[in-house]
Amino acid sequence: MYYVLTDDSGQDHSFGWASDESHQGNPIAPGAVYTNDDSNYQPLTYSASSVSISQAQYDTLMGFGTPGSANYLEGMSSTYEVT
Repeated sequence: MYYVLTDDSGQDHSFGWASDESHQGNPIAPGAVYTNDDSNYQPLTYSASSVSISQAQYDTLMGFGTPGSANYLEGMSSTYEVT
């Protein structure tokens, strides 16, 4: 699963979570954020929808997927365990 945020200028920012490069195919392994899932999963063969969110929600979601952000992957371990 991944999400895409579109900023006010129309630029898309994609954030997906999956096993890191050395553990591909293993669902219970160290993970990484991927910023190209929106192009990796084209054409769309699944359900997608758009939702309007507040600026605070946008900022939180951008931070969740941005390394170095205060809330980067907050609440998630590197092995998919919810903390």
